[in-house]
Amino acid sequence: MSEKQQLSGKIQIRRYLQRDFDVVKTLTQGLARVYNEEFSDYIFNGLMQARMLDASTSTFVVEYDGKVCGCAFADTERDPRCVLYGRISNVNIVEKYRRKGMGSALVDKAVNFLSGLSLSRILANVNPKDEETIQIFQKREFKPLLKVMEKRIFPPTLTPRMESKQGDIVYRTVAEKDLPEVKEFNKQLAMIFHDDFDPYWFDLCVQKYFQDPASRIFVAEQGGKVLGVAFGEVRRDPGGYSYGYISNIMVDSSVRRKRIGRNLLQMTSFFLENLNVPKIWANVRYDNAEMQHFFERQGFTPMFTVMAKKTTIDGAC
Repeated sequence: MSEKQQLSGKIQIRRYLQRDFDVVKTLTQGLARVYNEEFSDYIFNGLMQARMLDASTSTFVVEYDGKVCGCAFADTERDPRCVLYGRISNVNIVEKYRRKGMGSALVDKAVNFLSGLSLSRILANVNPKDEETIQIFQKREFKPLLKVMEKRIFPPTLTPRMESKQGDIVYRTVAEKDLPEVKEFNKQLAMIFHDDFDPYWFDLCVQKYFQDPASRIFVAEQGGKVLGVAFGEVRRDPGGYSYGYISNIMVDSSVRRKRIGRNLLQMTSFFLENLNVPKIWANVRYDNAEMQHFFERQGFTPMFTVMAKKTTIDGAC
């Protein structure tokens, strides 16, 4: 997606229309093959219909002389800390039209769309080996924020189920009585990332983990006190495939380096693996080598760099 070469014909960036379906589907299938992901026609068809009805998401296409030759997805998500952010994904150009500025134009369109939605920041997953794409985002004031750590599940190799007790520390599913302490952990994590924490949205969003069988919060408890917490859920990529997502692993500073974080990660991984997801993702801070090694010891490998751009409305939720 280099910005060096330009075309002499007419280039138009516009919103996706139903007539663009086949080209966008082909491009998305190509990305799925690159990253060894399964592609479901049925799920993709349903997702594209839903995207056309959702004002907080958009799909953009690039036309050259009337022919669609690229696409990009722009979405909004509320993370487990309940911070609302934008995400740019599936930026892809037909091979013969690459290196002509089209990817850059699609990214600009997606950034402009998301910047109008009162978000705290905009994120984009980038292959760390793709220097050209990294430069496109850097020129638009995106900076490395996170690394996506990935653990492949198939062929099945379930994480050994850990015991629910470690001495007098009990590992279990969250209960409503734990929520004030869980909320405090999440508030601390929001401060680390310089995000505002809105208790209202946390109280609203956390109910999902009590109602959705594919979402769970685990805690480590000792004598009635929550010492650590981990969130696990199944997510679906805009391209249609599902994956497990582990987030918000936090341990009280007074009991760190006692394997509590490792045990919470193993418990959450075991839960997600039993839901038959093909992979599990977890984010670590880009500059936190210790946490990256922590996940690597549990079978995760670095997959993407998450580039982030702060929006003009800072800390919106």
